[in-house]
This record gives sequence, C-alpha cells and structure tokens, in this order.
Amino acid sequence: MKTSYDLSPMMSPIATYNTFQYPDEKSSQSKLVPYAVLVLCCIGALAQNFCYENPIPFQTQIEESLQLTTTEYNMLFSFYYLPNIFMPLVIGYLSDVFGRRFGLMLSSSLIFFGHLLFAIGISGRMFVPSVFGRLVFGIGAESYIVVVLECLSFWNFEFLSFSMGIQSAAQRFGSALNDFMLPLIYEKTKNLSLQFWIGLVLASLCLISTIIFSIIECFSFKPCSRSVRGSIRITRIFNFPLLYWVLTLYISFSYLAIISLNTVASGMLQTRFGFTVSAAGVTLCIPLVVIIFGNPVFGFLIDRLGRYSTCCFLGSAGMALSFVLLCLLPDDCSRWAVYLWALLYGVSTSLVITASWPGIKLVIPEELTSTAYGLSFSIQDGMLFLGPVFTGLIVDATKKYSGGYFWASVFFLMISLCSTAIGWMLVSIDSNGNKSLYEVPRRAIENNDSTIPY
Repeated sequence: MKTSYDLSPMMSPIATYNTFQYPDEKSSQSKLVPYAVLVLCCIGALAQNFCYENPIPFQTQIEESLQLTTTEYNMLFSFYYLPNIFMPLVIGYLSDVFGRRFGLMLSSSLIFFGHLLFAIGISGRMFVPSVFGRLVFGIGAESYIVVVLECLSFWNFEFLSFSMGIQSAAQRFGSALNDFMLPLIYEKTKNLSLQFWIGLVLASLCLISTIIFSIIECFSFKPCSRSVRGSIRITRIFNFPLLYWVLTLYISFSYLAIISLNTVASGMLQTRFGFTVSAAGVTLCIPLVVIIFGNPVFGFLIDRLGRYSTCCFLGSAGMALSFVLLCLLPDDCSRWAVYLWALLYGVSTSLVITASWPGIKLVIPEELTSTAYGLSFSIQDGMLFLGPVFTGLIVDATKKYSGGYFWASVFFLMISLCSTAIGWMLVSIDSNGNKSLYEVPRRAIENNDSTIPY
C-alpha cells in the first residue's frame, strides 16, 4: 500500500517528496541529521574501500610472499565477488524488511571479521585463510554500500547525485590513502603484514560509524509496523521496469572495466612502464584525486540539470577513449603520457559514478530501494567475479607482450565499448518513455507514474 503524508518543514528535504512512508516511522528530527548521516556514511565508505583495495599496491609482494601466480592473486578479488552474486540482494531485501540499521550493523560486522581473517592469513603466509577472509569481507563490503546508498537516497533526496558523489568520493579517498600511504610505509618498514593490520583499524572505524548512525536514527524514527514490513515481497523484482534492467546492465559493464583494471593496475605500471611501487601508487592516485574532487562537482550539476542517461553515455565513451590511449602508449613512453591517461580515465569514471547509481532511485519505489540496489549489486558482482580471473589469465598467457598487460588493456577497451553501447540504449529508452533519467530528481519522481505490483 502506498501512502503519502504531509510532513513538517523541520524534516529532511526528502520527506516531502517520498511517495512511500512507513506508518509512524517519522518523528521529530533535526535539520542536521541528513548531514550527520552523510558524514557517517562517508566515513564508513572510506574505511570499506580502503580495506577492499588493501592488497592492490602489493600485488608483486603478495605473489612473492605466498608464492602465487597472477591468476591465484586475482582470486583474492574473485572470491570477494563470489558470494555477492546473491548476498547483496538478500541483505538489501532484509534491510527493506527489518530496517536500515539492521542491514548496516550486519554488513559492517562482516567487514571487520572478514578483514581480520584476511590479515591473519597474509601474516601467516596462508593462501586459503586469506581467500576465505576476502570472501567474508566481500559479503559485508558490497552489502554495506547497498544499504548506504539507500540511506543517502532517503535522507538526502534533493541532493541525490551530490550526496552519492560525495560518498563515492570518500570511497576513492580511502583508495588514495591506501595507494599512497601504505607503499611509503612498506618501503620504510619492509613489513608486508603490517599494511593489512592497518586496514583492520579502518575496518573497526566502519563498525563504529555504523553504531553511531544507529543511535542517531533511533532518536529520529519510531518502530515500524511489522505488517507493513512484511508486505514487501521479493517477487516484486520481476516487475521492475525495463529502464532499471538496462541501467543495471550499464553499471555492471562499466564497473567490470573499472575493477578489472584496478586489480592489476599497480603491476601494469611496474611491469609495463617501469614504475617503482611508490611511483605506481602516486600515479594511481591521479584518477582517485580527480574522482574525489570531480564527483561533488558532477553531482551538483546533475542534480540541477538532470540528463542522467546522457551523462552515463558520455562517461562510458570517455572511459573507452582512455583505454584506447592506454593501448596505444609505448612501454617506454614518458611518464607524462601515463599521467594524461590517468587524468582522462579519472574524469570519465567520475561521470559514470555520479550519473548511474542515483538513477536507480528515480525509477524504483521508495519501499524497494534497498532491494533494487541489492539486485543491481548482485548482477554486477556476478560479472565482477569473472573479470579479475579473465584478466589474470590474459596476463599469464601473454607475458611476452608488455608483460601481458597490453592484451589486458585491449580486454578493458572491449568491455568499455559494450558499456558505451548500453549507455546509448539507456538514452534511447528513457527518451521514448517517461524521461525518469532526464529530469532533476524531484521532477523525475513526479513524472514517474510506474507502479510495482504487490
């Protein structure tokens, strides 16, 4: 049952425009609560992504310490995505049924204990515990972002792209800290396991931010009726509109290119272009810094202008162009040429991120937001499970061509071209429909008259 309520001006800006509110869920709240939620979500996202990318700067060192091939090393990322073929959907649905606080607490706990097991495995040079730790961590990490996106879409609706852009920028800031700070610490200490215990400190920060968020929301909401929660049936996903499925496919291919590159980026810079560990880390910070500053800018503009589908197409086209440049760069090229590639890649990735994820909120009813995000993550992670494995196989099979990284770059280019084609489909479908991805958030919701049957 859909119901709208006349909510007081003291409530969050989103409250006025939500088409669905649980009975008696809203109570008095401060205007500062949405900003507090944004800050806490950003802290948790920073810590989550720091831990996710913890192994990336040390690909060569992990392979030597645990005596792994590149394919075996990439299993640390493939097994991260393996359970997430279905777990984000499950936890997203449970979050819609039992509430955001339940979803965040469950996922942040898995983040902490999963990374703890991973750190123990690396310290003991044990491959199986390391992989299992990444598997547990992956269940929590992906599900955590699912619920975070739902929190931001609820509390910061009028600034949808901006708030999600800030959250994504915080994730990339965590990556930048990992890629820049940890290689410097390693070069001074030569202690590989220390780098992953530092990651555990960040994982505990994610758990702490969740606890604080739960306390804040406890004072901002009254308990929700169980009968209303129980009316949310997971079978409603089969009635999601075509625009949602195309957008999810677009996100999946875009992130397949991004994540497949990220897993071997440090090794590519060291092997193909002759960078040191620290120099590779600094270079990888370029796209991250661009995303950190570009996401809020792109998000602000998209919130004011709309055109989500057009921005998706332009972002994926720019990403494809960056991979063309990467393929054409000679192995002995100037470092400035590599920096130019990193800059173009960062700008296009930033546009993809800020335009794609908010679009799901605009085409799906409020009460199914976590379920929709969870389903998108599940489909995406099903593809990402295979991406690092294929990348590792390509690198291992083509070592005589630029250390195997030239044909890996061609692989990334092919994926980004598929993403660009899907982006064009997105523009065409949206322009012929109710233009849910064309208008600014408030107007898009008003124009979106689609319903999802119970």
